[in-house]
Amino acid sequence: MTEAQKSRVKAYINDKKFEEALTILKDLGYSVTDELFAETEYNYAVYLLEQESYNHAKNVLEELDENYKDVREKTKAAKYGLACSYMKDPKDDYMLKKAVKYFKELGDYSDSAQKLIEIDHLKFINSDAGDIISLGKLKQSRLISIGKEPINWRVLKREGNRVLVVSEKVLDCREYGSETWKDSPLRSYLNGEFFNTVFTSSERAMIPTVTVKNPDNETYGTYGGGDTEDKIFLLSLDEVKQYIADGNETPDHEARRAEGTTWAREKYDELVPPNTYDQAGDTMQWWLRDPAEESYHLYVSTGGNLYPEGIKMSFNQCGVRPAMWIELGE
Repeated sequence: MTEAQKSRVKAYINDKKFEEALTILKDLGYSVTDELFAETEYNYAVYLLEQESYNHAKNVLEELDENYKDVREKTKAAKYGLACSYMKDPKDDYMLKKAVKYFKELGDYSDSAQKLIEIDHLKFINSDAGDIISLGKLKQSRLISIGKEPINWRVLKREGNRVLVVSEKVLDCREYGSETWKDSPLRSYLNGEFFNTVFTSSERAMIPTVTVKNPDNETYGTYGGGDTEDKIFLLSLDEVKQYIADGNETPDHEARRAEGTTWAREKYDELVPPNTYDQAGDTMQWWLRDPAEESYHLYVSTGGNLYPEGIKMSFNQCGVRPAMWIELGE
């Protein structure tokens, strides 16, 4: 390199014209293995970070050896800044997914874990009927090596800043255990142990207590038990018809069918002798909260059918799909 070329490179670097300086060095055959080139590229990346040009900075840093100076930390800073920039439009699901990818890669860097929680909240804010959101964690596999996993919920209805959801899968098998929803052990479990162990304190604060309607069954004259105040409940027949599917055609059957978690499915298979139940793949029957005939309650079959006579309240092979309202905040 001539003195004139050195002078030009130095001048460009002093003027923050790093691309021009790197172009000269490349034309002279320099590469990242050469100290002058590496230092120039590193300083360029630092400058780009200062200018909040995170994507460009990340690309420049990735050209350098990760062991050069503090390239690893600088790369994390670039990815973090880039991920934060992807959160600016909470309605852009594609960009939010990219942000999630980077924050997961970053692990315990800065407040990446908190940012993932914030993104989940952004998804809640923008959620509408048909969307799938995650809230709470539950053991969904019997394998000891697999711990609690996030629960997916299907949004059935949006009402202002809150949504009505039902679990996407059947989470357990339990008996209804009472003539009415008000006195059901299942109600006690969902609003007690389930609510307190599945959700964090901040998540519990998002789940309001609501009035749950429990009318009498007009066909059989069975008592509904009166209205209850619940955080977690089962859907009623009217709610299933209104928010999932009302008819008896094939598309309606499909909409009401629900697969079970591995936990629920294995529990069901243990309780039901082989080849004695409706074979519908991985789908499971699930309780509704309405009374049917005396000592019976309505349910959705494995095939997605609705049978007005129901099944016996002591039947412990029926699945549970909890429902609830979630307050989204502003």
